[in-house]
Amino acid sequence: MSGTDNHLQTAIEYISKYIGNVQEEELELLLPLVRFANYQKGDLIYKYGEIPKSASFIITGAVRSYYFDEDGKENTVGFHFENEPAFPYGSFVELVPAATSFVAMEPVAVVWISRHDFYHFLETFPRFEIGIAKVLSEYLIKGGQHLKLMRIDSSRERYKKLLELQPEIVTRVPLTYIASYLGMALETLSRVRAGKL
Repeated sequence: MSGTDNHLQTAIEYISKYIGNVQEEELELLLPLVRFANYQKGDLIYKYGEIPKSASFIITGAVRSYYFDEDGKENTVGFHFENEPAFPYGSFVELVPAATSFVAMEPVAVVWISRHDFYHFLETFPRFEIGIAKVLSEYLIKGGQHLKLMRIDSSRERYKKLLELQPEIVTRVPLTYIASYLGMALETLSRVRAGKL
């Protein structure tokens, strides 16, 4: 089995979690619609202010989503890892400019499908809409976790909660981005990790 086949198999297994086994007829139509892309560390995958024309699923690597506030400060709002979708979902659905950018934090391999092909496929096989709704629900829950973290006043408790909710972040993400995600200065995060706060 080639690397491309392995990538596609990973995506199919992910889809199957939500809708049951993907049928041969469905697979035959899906195969020509799916594309593969590789990004190097620092490459932009989706850009703030642009309407996303594709939906991506991470096969390997890690992606960070962020935006710039009115003062020009960069604010990290999410991290995305293997076996997860990574694209501005609301912007993709509503055809509006993305409120965040998505950037590769390390070499990233994705499978992606264009917006046109995505909706054509759903029209042909509407049972996939149930799976998409479940994916969206998980996506929103994950986004809600960030909002809950930001409501915790104590820096130490905020970091502790992050360890409970998303432990992979601490092992794979540079501290500067974790600090941004938690809404604290890098120095504060370093003191929390050292047990000084």
